[in-house]
Amino acid sequence: MTMCADIADVEEFQAGLDYLHGRIAARFPRAEVRTRVRRYLAALFGHVDRRNSWQMAEQLGEPSPRNVQRLLNGAHWDADAVRDDLQAYVTEHLGAADGVLIADETGFLKKGTKSVGVKRQYSGTAGRKENCQVGVFVAYASSRGRTLIDRALYLPQEWAEDTERRREAGVPPEVSFATKPELAQRMLQRARRAAVPAGWVTADSVAVNLRLPFSKNWTKVPEASRTIRNVSSSFRKSSSPNTFTISPPVNWTVSRVV
Repeated sequence: MTMCADIADVEEFQAGLDYLHGRIAARFPRAEVRTRVRRYLAALFGHVDRRNSWQMAEQLGEPSPRNVQRLLNGAHWDADAVRDDLQAYVTEHLGAADGVLIADETGFLKKGTKSVGVKRQYSGTAGRKENCQVGVFVAYASSRGRTLIDRALYLPQEWAEDTERRREAGVPPEVSFATKPELAQRMLQRARRAAVPAGWVTADSVAVNLRLPFSKNWTKVPEASRTIRNVSSSFRKSSSPNTFTISPPVNWTVSRVV
């Protein structure tokens, strides 16, 4: 009986993975790449401590990370279009009226100087200044589940203004300097345009100077230690000095910060 149940679970999982792959397959023009994407998705669910190219290659049974790196860095596909597909998929499967959008940043420790955006800067991962990259993320959580739905790599101003360094690292010409709050703001706007159902938005340190896309006259959070002004309702700071939680009604007008 247990074996039958286990087989049924595996078959259900495989069917779900095939469905998800089918949702994004059109974003990968070459059949070889589409096949590799299906294998990569399955490997993501494996027992991998760190999902870097080396460990993902091991999970796939490959002797080197070359094919994984080629998929992520060299193959032709539109990562933002896949992101849009992901948001639609999350809305269908996890969307709920009690949904929460969560904006935050995290650091990726590095030893060299070649990775895009790397510099000595504060890393929440390390809890201090380190040589690292910083990414800004938006996650979605509801009573039905939770997952990441968007991401942006922070490009420090010295990187953005260094033409030769940008060229060497392959930074696209259209990418310009943006603060971490601005990156979070763009992602929240995208979630809104994608009709991701959310009754709340919460943010940590990226809430500093964050313009919230929920009212006709956008609200600006000047700094985490000051009361939010220029809104029609009263606001209160969170018990955490760098955290704001925004509760909008259905039309996405901010009601309060708690």
